[in-house]
Amino acid sequence: MPRADRYRAVGTFGDIIGIYERNEMGTMAGRNSSRKLSVSKLKAIDELFQSKDWKIEFYGSMKNSQYQRFCERMAIFNEADQQFFLDMAACFHQILINDYLTHIWMAYSIIPNKILDEADKIIFSPLLEILSDGSRKNNSTKSSNALLYHMKGDKYDNANHNQKFEFMEDARKIKSKFTRKSVLIFIDDFIGSGKTAVDTVKSYRNFIPLLNSNNCIITSIVCQQAGQQTILEETQCRVEAKFIYNKAISDKFSGAILEAKLKQMSGMEKNVSKDIMEKGLHLGFEQTEALVCFQARSPNNTLPVFWFETETKMAPFPRARIFKSNQYE
Repeated sequence: MPRADRYRAVGTFGDIIGIYERNEMGTMAGRNSSRKLSVSKLKAIDELFQSKDWKIEFYGSMKNSQYQRFCERMAIFNEADQQFFLDMAACFHQILINDYLTHIWMAYSIIPNKILDEADKIIFSPLLEILSDGSRKNNSTKSSNALLYHMKGDKYDNANHNQKFEFMEDARKIKSKFTRKSVLIFIDDFIGSGKTAVDTVKSYRNFIPLLNSNNCIITSIVCQQAGQQTILEETQCRVEAKFIYNKAISDKFSGAILEAKLKQMSGMEKNVSKDIMEKGLHLGFEQTEALVCFQARSPNNTLPVFWFETETKMAPFPRARIFKSNQYE
């Protein structure tokens, strides 16, 4: 949506404040918030949404808008934590579904041609672990399955070596067709800690003896740098991604400042829910410290303050809509 169209229902920043007042909300950010957002913080949120090209929706009820959920989440923090939340949000990346195919093909294009030139076939498969008999370890459909489906249905005429492409989900079928000159490319939308990728590669190598670090490659839309390093160290496989991101806190700060920032984030997580720590999600799964979501759904590697929800606290970038939103009605 063009920025000029964002405000056709409200007009000016002053109208944003007016909407909060007309809704008779208990605080600037909602009746369930324990603290208020100052006008300066609301303006900072407005500027953030504009810079990120995130929609500010004020059409009818605001209870489900991302802007409202962002305000609600930020309002539970004290002023110092609110600024830290804004600073982290400024580095947040939202990958839109309409761009998935473009990004994954860009990741594929990074693979050196010399690896693919002599291949008799290039097999794409979801990055999913298998059992010793080649069957899937988990039969539920994952995002990598959907990504493979859309890649197969895409017009990939401009992709190098496209005449060699084959798309397969069944490891047993891959094994039957794989030769010493074949290349297997695992695909995924996100790689966090790298653990899933390592387990997947090892399970396939046990099942397909011909697989090695030269003919087994991983591509992803987004990959955390720490995950990429883990995969390289444990499997020696190439990992190509359109976007490679560092840890949000640990790779940005050092020394005493880092220690203080990590302590501050721990306190913010407690303000959201004590379950974050109890469920082993401190700083995200495997402490990945990611700042990314796909469309409006975050991987659990992302900092939980952006996605973890409770019955009374909704998040701006949730993993799924688990709780009803009637707390804002």
